[in-house]
Amino acid sequence: PLEKELEKNKSENLLLVEKNVERLQNLCTQLLDFRKIESEQLQLNFVNTNVPDLLKGILYRFSAQIIKNNLTCEDNLEQVIFEAPVDREAFTKIISNMLTNAVKYASHIIKIELGIAEDNFYLIVSNDGVLIDKNDRNRVFNMFYRTEQAENKLGSGIGLAFCRSLAEMHNGSLELVDDNNYTCFKLTLPLKQQVVNLL
Repeated sequence: PLEKELEKNKSENLLLVEKNVERLQNLCTQLLDFRKIESEQLQLNFVNTNVPDLLKGILYRFSAQIIKNNLTCEDNLEQVIFEAPVDREAFTKIISNMLTNAVKYASHIIKIELGIAEDNFYLIVSNDGVLIDKNDRNRVFNMFYRTEQAENKLGSGIGLAFCRSLAEMHNGSLELVDDNNYTCFKLTLPLKQQVVNLL
């Protein structure tokens, strides 16, 4: 019914309802996926993937919001070329959450660094917003936990906990890393997975 109404009338109120519906759908999906992880029913499908190309596509979806927020985005995605086995849907969810938080909290700049270290590849997403308090650093990955900085921002406190679980299912990690000037989240995943059939 909402889609039909939007075809007739794209009023500001209806567009706001549409955004809230999308947010509610995403929240429900995250909760259901999180439940699947807890019950060990969520299975990942690892596919050899051009990681920089996939990241460029995900980043492109955030370009309008980055421009709207008057942010500068710096990345090195054109300088890195490699493939790695990832579950594309789960990987996209992790990256989307990292970028959503960066866009939400940045003051002026977002930085994206992709690289390889030994048997892993890593992605660091940084923003120059207010730094996370030391007392919150160990708790930001707790389910439903929200920092004081996040109180006036949209969010549920599920995203980071969910994405860390997805990273661990990739035999990797998602962590908050030290930097004096930026809030930096680092995703580290293996360049190879111990699976029988890679597509």
